[in-house]
Amino acid sequence: MPTLEQLVAAHAAAQGDDLAYVGGEQRMTWREYDARAEGIAAALVDAGVAPGDRVAVCLPDGPAVHACFVGIERAGAVVVGIGPRAGRREVAHLLGLTGASLLLWASDPEDPPGGVATIAVSETDLPVGRGAPAKRGEDLDALWLLNSTSGTTGLPKCVMHHQRRWFAFHDLAVDAGELSSRDVFLSALPAPFGFGLWTGHVTPTVLGVPCVVLPRFDAEACLAAIERERVTVLAAVSTQFVMVLNAPTLDRYDLTSLRVLFTGGEMVPERRAAEFEDRTGCRVLQFYGSNETGALSRTTVRDTRERRLRTAGAVIPSMHVRLLADDGTDVTATGGPGVAACRGPLCCLGGGKNISAAQVEDEVSTHPAVAVAAAVAMPDPVFGERVCAYVELRPHAAPLDLAALQDHLVSRGVGKELWPEYLVVLDVLPRASGGKVAKGALRDDVRRRVPTAER
Repeated sequence: MPTLEQLVAAHAAAQGDDLAYVGGEQRMTWREYDARAEGIAAALVDAGVAPGDRVAVCLPDGPAVHACFVGIERAGAVVVGIGPRAGRREVAHLLGLTGASLLLWASDPEDPPGGVATIAVSETDLPVGRGAPAKRGEDLDALWLLNSTSGTTGLPKCVMHHQRRWFAFHDLAVDAGELSSRDVFLSALPAPFGFGLWTGHVTPTVLGVPCVVLPRFDAEACLAAIERERVTVLAAVSTQFVMVLNAPTLDRYDLTSLRVLFTGGEMVPERRAAEFEDRTGCRVLQFYGSNETGALSRTTVRDTRERRLRTAGAVIPSMHVRLLADDGTDVTATGGPGVAACRGPLCCLGGGKNISAAQVEDEVSTHPAVAVAAAVAMPDPVFGERVCAYVELRPHAAPLDLAALQDHLVSRGVGKELWPEYLVVLDVLPRASGGKVAKGALRDDVRRRVPTAER
């Protein structure tokens, strides 16, 4: 399967004059989409962005944000998607959390949050560079995008995405809504978030169809766009489609092109969903899940109206959903109650967070048996990286294993994000010429130990 940036290039070559995006007054063809993404990629290279670097995007919803996503991908970097309504404190937090080195945004470039380098972007003024991007390649399993989700401390946490999960989601959506290359999308969701990603960035690109995006949601603008662009597939959270229903001008618009409304993000109100179907003639569908899990269940156009509007549909078999009681007991067979757990192709790569090596080392060094500690990243096929601690023990200390070390950290009240997930005990840690621990030698060593390190 080609990557998203490769699909954009292919559509530019095959149907370059066809419409890719509509946003407000802006209309962008596939040829323009490809050219703008290429210009952004070149500008990133000019700015010193290297493959694997994190580049943040905080822009209003419109064609430009999608060109930026593809340009970053084309430069070999990782997208950090930040919602356009994020406050400066949240933006600064996410820049630090993800380690972003550059921010593309529409606000004052002279005063960026977080103190990172900034490139100003608008719908009519996208950056263009001369550098030759190092292509990302065709690895659908590589880290592609980081976005935020609700945290428990008042600040968001991050979720790691690869493209393969969204292509799998796309396949389920095509089947659920019987989507085709004849459809026209309107995605009323912010581009960086899961619902907005597949309805505004992924599925329209895979199908090669137009997508209408709204710089700011407004029920009247949504209705006008559906009529004007002959939208067939609408994607909106429940609050948004209810606002459309409540619009006093609803009956003035021709909405007969609509076939499907994908909704969710909160409980779907049955009565209002039924009213939406009755007044537009479309079918209301939903996926149930989260940013981290993807979908656990779905409804389809083939389901009865009662199933579509009164349930979250059938569990998706490939997601291996289970219900777990508070003590971890599997209560799936009895129907719960329990917390849903899953494993499958729609799951994210993991929660993305920069772990401070210095903090890990400080905490590990509090164990009475540890003389010197060093933390390095160990490659992991699922999560990309895990924390590996190398330790040198004090003379005559008892042997130390990972379980004992973690028990010690539990007793100190240390959060799990600072727990080592692997432990290597050496007689003497390698030193550089200045006497410091030679982290480079440990990184080389940890790659050789991937299959055998204690966990």
